[in-house]
Amino acid sequence: MGFAAGELPFYQQFPWNIWQLLTYGFAHTSISAGMRGVMHIAFNMLTLFFLGRPVEEKYGKQEFLRFYLLAVIFAGAVWMAFYLIFPPGVPVIGVGASGGVMAVAILFIFNFPHSTLLVFGVVPVRAWVVGVILIGVDLLNSLNPETRIGWQAHLAGAAFGAAYFYFKWNFTFIPLNKIGNLFKAQPKLKVHQPDHKDERLREQADQILDKLHRQGEASLTSRERKILERYSRSVRQNRGDQS
Repeated sequence: MGFAAGELPFYQQFPWNIWQLLTYGFAHTSISAGMRGVMHIAFNMLTLFFLGRPVEEKYGKQEFLRFYLLAVIFAGAVWMAFYLIFPPGVPVIGVGASGGVMAVAILFIFNFPHSTLLVFGVVPVRAWVVGVILIGVDLLNSLNPETRIGWQAHLAGAAFGAAYFYFKWNFTFIPLNKIGNLFKAQPKLKVHQPDHKDERLREQADQILDKLHRQGEASLTSRERKILERYSRSVRQNRGDQS
């Protein structure tokens, strides 16, 4: 689900695993990793829930989804590009929704800068102050070469959210409905494959109809009339099966 920037060269890794620029945002550190893993998931999901709802209400559900997914992709691309330009010497794995969540948080802060947020559920702080703290923490992490925090993705997500607000971007040109239809089950079409009996019946009916056209209805025998009736029922049945 995540992707390793330092494990394979760019020309080997990127073309074949390009989907990981999105899927990494739906994986997190395993809960078995301890409290760090639990806090990683909990912080991201709580932030997305409380700050994402007002943003979704303002921009609409589909536009919010477009914004979030593109933020995840952009943050992942910046994170990977950083380690391709500055190889860490050992494989590094990027997982987590933090880049996309940071984009949502910053977009919320720009839209509602003076709203009050309860940090840790008890400390009231202005939204813009929370934004300054978030950016400051990531800048401090950037000074620590041993950090395991993906500050590159965080700052990229913040930049994406700020750019979306300032440049008044709109991603409605991305057809989410058509993309969703690709994953919907298509109706099954039942194709009628005539067997030899059907073929023989059709040939007989063609011959009788030709006789009817040339000699008139009075020329038909009782057997020929029954064949035409059978053929008519067969045609109606086949049409009903295909509808």
